[in-house]
Amino acid sequence: MIEYQIIQQLHEEQGWPLYKLCEAVDVSRAAYYKWEKRVVSQKQSDTEKLAALISGIYQSRHGIADYRQMKLIMERRYGIKRNLKRVYCIIRILGLHS
Repeated sequence: MIEYQIIQQLHEEQGWPLYKLCEAVDVSRAAYYKWEKRVVSQKQSDTEKLAALISGIYQSRHGIADYRQMKLIMERRYGIKRNLKRVYCIIRILGLHS
């Protein structure tokens, strides 16, 4: 997915041809256009917001909060209730360690 974002950025900012960019990162143009026209799901949008919030909490707590504490902080401060497994999964994806 990061490849598509890089292709899009270079095409818009530098004006490089899409077919050359897709060829360079070994992605078909059809796959790029499909990615470009995708509709972001509600769950993915929610996950991105949670990831940003979790990163902010992690940095403010200097990496001390684990996933259980993270869930409690989210519920008490922000009123956001999410499953403990989901919080754990997002923390793992972000590569955060307490």
